[in-house]
Amino acid sequence: PTPPHTTMHRLRATAATSCRACMHRHFSQVTVSQARLQEFIRAELSYFAQQHTQALSLEQIVEASTPGKVARLVHKELPFRFAARIRHVEAVEGWAQQPELVQLHQIFTDSFSELRLAEPPGSEESCSTGSELAGYTEVIRKIRQRHRPVVALLAEAIRKMNRSDGSFIEGNTFQSWADTFLLSRISTEML
Repeated sequence: PTPPHTTMHRLRATAATSCRACMHRHFSQVTVSQARLQEFIRAELSYFAQQHTQALSLEQIVEASTPGKVARLVHKELPFRFAARIRHVEAVEGWAQQPELVQLHQIFTDSFSELRLAEPPGSEESCSTGSELAGYTEVIRKIRQRHRPVVALLAEAIRKMNRSDGSFIEGNTFQSWADTFLLSRISTEML
């Protein structure tokens, strides 16, 4: 029985088993508390943030020629990029006192969580149709909607940091921070 004061989430645990020459997914339900779920998400965020992200090659983009392949590429790449953006904001000394940076941090944290909890697109072998990808497509739409104010929030944060007493970021370091954030945003938008 679930304690009434604890919010619970159901997750699907994947167990792959072999059947002749192909792999099949079997799902079972696992119930975790909201606190435990947040712990898992923080651990994943930490893992993804430690990984080095590389620019997508033209070949990778061209190879994503079907909706299913695009969805798999997005599912593989976006968590790394969102985690890097979250850590980038956290690298600013005093970011938690800057409301726009707090909002940016929350936007990327919510998007990272939502993406990691989304049902991943089918395997390479499956022919994912639009209807099979409808749930995942809706997750991506919600993320894009959530990210609409990112540029305005970043601009306001930069404006305030430029006017600040220097306690956030100084001179060339500030320019480098903003350049990295914006370049990262461009590559994310390409996905």
